Amino acid sequence: MIPPGAGRSKALSCPGIRRTDTQTTRGDRLFKVRLLIDTISLRLAHTVHRRAGVLPPPLRRHARRGLRVIWWMLTFQLLARLRARRAAPAGAVPEQRLPNLTALPVFAAPHAGGRRLTVVTDSINAGSLYGGVGTALILAALAARRIDADLRIVTRTELPDVAKANEVLGANRIPWDRNIEFVFASRDGALGTRDVPVAAGDLFLTTSWWTTRATLQSVPRSRIACLVQEDERAFYPFGDEHLRCMETLAEPELLYLVNSGLLLAHLRDEGLAPGATAFEPAFPAHLYYPATRDERPANVKRGFFFYARPNHIRNLYWRGLEALCAAIEEGILDPAEWDFHFAGQASGDLPLPRGARPVFCGPMAWPDYAAFIRRMDVGLSLMYTPHPSYPPLDLAASGGVAVTNRFGRKRSLEHYSRNIVCADLDVPSLVDAIRQASALAADTPARQANFAASGLQRDWATSMEPALHRLAARAEA
Repeated sequence: MIPPGAGRSKALSCPGIRRTDTQTTRGDRLFKVRLLIDTISLRLAHTVHRRAGVLPPPLRRHARRGLRVIWWMLTFQLLARLRARRAAPAGAVPEQRLPNLTALPVFAAPHAGGRRLTVVTDSINAGSLYGGVGTALILAALAARRIDADLRIVTRTELPDVAKANEVLGANRIPWDRNIEFVFASRDGALGTRDVPVAAGDLFLTTSWWTTRATLQSVPRSRIACLVQEDERAFYPFGDEHLRCMETLAEPELLYLVNSGLLLAHLRDEGLAPGATAFEPAFPAHLYYPATRDERPANVKRGFFFYARPNHIRNLYWRGLEALCAAIEEGILDPAEWDFHFAGQASGDLPLPRGARPVFCGPMAWPDYAAFIRRMDVGLSLMYTPHPSYPPLDLAASGGVAVTNRFGRKRSLEHYSRNIVCADLDVPSLVDAIRQASALAADTPARQANFAASGLQRDWATSMEPALHRLAARAEA
């Protein structure tokens, strides 16, 4: 696991790398110097980013540009940066318009530790760890163990929060006793960014179509595995991003690892992700289980959970709110019997019908989120895409009842659990689904029987075996 307070570099004591006496002279000194530079740079960058936030926007931009140039001079990157800018091909995608597609900055360098698996993602900070990013870290750690590789995480939009990766692996009991290297390879050259050293045996796991596109500009296709956790075309109107996303999902030489068989079936219908392999998410039993009497006293109100993310349009916040308010008005959810919990990004003073007031839940650590889900009886979580999404599965894995929507092939999620009710997206259908879910939650024998017959996976290594097998085969090839 990652030692608390570790810096960005893997130069800390690493039991996974064995060195002979002849390798501990000049190389070790350089190793320690690099560790010192990396640790100081990470702390300095965090401080500057925090302090710069109080400056007016125009002054902030100029300050960042000046600090960036100073950073490049101090880290001997300035000449290489200038050469790369002069060598940029005419007609390249403008960074101002599609900054996510800026090529991953790399340079060739040997790696003393043998194989290395690199995760390329936007961020691993508190607001981005649940669901997809957490799944990527779990898959990467299990794959690195399988192929006996070092593990590296490259972030593109934010400086990495080292402790968060440790939190994800620890909460899910993923065994990892080696260090993890962290590199901030900013897409816009922000302070603290570094180029990524690449060796012949390196394998890359990208976590979105844009990190895939950026990596493809710097690394051969044969070294890249693309983790697909949504039909990401749905993020955009028909335009440049939509087109490039579709082109990326149709690359014939990439290894696609798709989160859920349901999503893979959809992508195949669309002629995308050729040769892909699917795996199912897992919900470890030590985290996801029905609340005990100590966790949930008998005299408290029943808990209703609404996945409230107004800034993520595919989660249909306003339609969900319509359905919830209608269910309260019709007496299906009586505020005298129910507490309403909004988890996601919504906040503020939001009155609901019949005097109800929601409790807004802020960011939670993974174990705290699991404890919260255990206390919920019914949840409403919408996803206007073919992926089942995590919150309905989290609820079902913890003994609750979930309401979600149909979309394309996503007609029913009974193969996961019969405690998940799927409905069409019109308000009357959603209200009727909430009525069914409320009745099922009150029918303790039926609810418990459905939980006992659940088809949800409980072990990450087992559920990810198809993906791990394909990754290991690619590493050998």
